[in-house]
Amino acid sequence: MQEHLAFDSGNSMASYYGPLNLVSVNLGCHLEDHDLPAIAGWRLPALRRAAPEFYASHYHHTSRIAGLWRFVFDRRIGLDSRPIREMRSMGLAAQPVA
Repeated sequence: MQEHLAFDSGNSMASYYGPLNLVSVNLGCHLEDHDLPAIAGWRLPALRRAAPEFYASHYHHTSRIAGLWRFVFDRRIGLDSRPIREMRSMGLAAQPVA
């Protein structure tokens, strides 16, 4: 949930860079995984370190609890805060969401 909602009032997804990644095979390295899904989870932090210019400007969480707290109590964040990416760069037309 925390990776697919726009917590920054923008239109981008987020990653989680916190201690729980150690036990979740870096599941929180969400943007990195979407960019290069063939890379093994244990290598995703190295990808972020190798290409910081692609990930430093994106919103990221450092606490799962704080992210959950914001989702529950911040009225600007809700289930409708999910960003929809345009597919035009891949030559595909974006489909309307029903």
